[in-house]
Amino acid sequence: MVPLHYQTYGQPGQPALVFLHGLFGSSTNWASIARQCASDYYVLVPDLRNHGRSPHIESMTYTEMTQDLIALLDKESITQATFVGHSMGGKVAMRLALLAPQRVTALAIVDIAPVTYHHNFERFFKAFECVDLQQVRSRADAQHQMTAYHLEESMQFFLLQNLRKTGNLWEWRIHLKAVRAAQQAITGFDAPLGCSYAAPAWFIYGTLSDYVQSAHGATISAFFPQATYHPIAEADHWVHVDQPKQFMRVLQQLLAA
Repeated sequence: MVPLHYQTYGQPGQPALVFLHGLFGSSTNWASIARQCASDYYVLVPDLRNHGRSPHIESMTYTEMTQDLIALLDKESITQATFVGHSMGGKVAMRLALLAPQRVTALAIVDIAPVTYHHNFERFFKAFECVDLQQVRSRADAQHQMTAYHLEESMQFFLLQNLRKTGNLWEWRIHLKAVRAAQQAITGFDAPLGCSYAAPAWFIYGTLSDYVQSAHGATISAFFPQATYHPIAEADHWVHVDQPKQFMRVLQQLLAA
């Protein structure tokens, strides 16, 4: 277990709402949406291990990430919360709901399913590696170097959110070596068979994304018998970034249910 760095919005004592970011992300990815929920909820937005300002550690499994999250809830004296998780964060939220359902009021799972994927993230790791941090004098320098790798501009911007300056040196606030070594665990899903979560589970997905497919329906139903599906038009994998207003409308419907 590692102590997670996290942001809070709203006031303790309100119903708890937890947002979980995806791979290569951080708590800042949810800041705008978290602020919109702060009038009615005590919102927690952690950096998962090896991301953001949370500790860097060599091991990274969903078992460990779930334990980190439970420790955070215990620290804040939160017995139960609603969880919104994107991609890798969605898998953490699903695993928590399956193994400790008493801690989860409801789930909003964003563009991910409880299945093993065969995605390869090497192009992103290589994009990080093409930036020579010793030669970086500004964030623009880093973007210029990453541009040589021919990565989409939106993805460059997303990855470069992990760049920070400490003193006179630039560094990545993501433990690239550990995350790279954990790719198989991250693309998998290790919840024990036979577990299920009986409360509402909303699967929100982008219509331009291929992460949630009809072929996943049987597995989703086995784990989450109350699952419902909520497509967001013209959104790819980063649903809440591509279509934030549509996403917020759907999320507000879940929270009001």
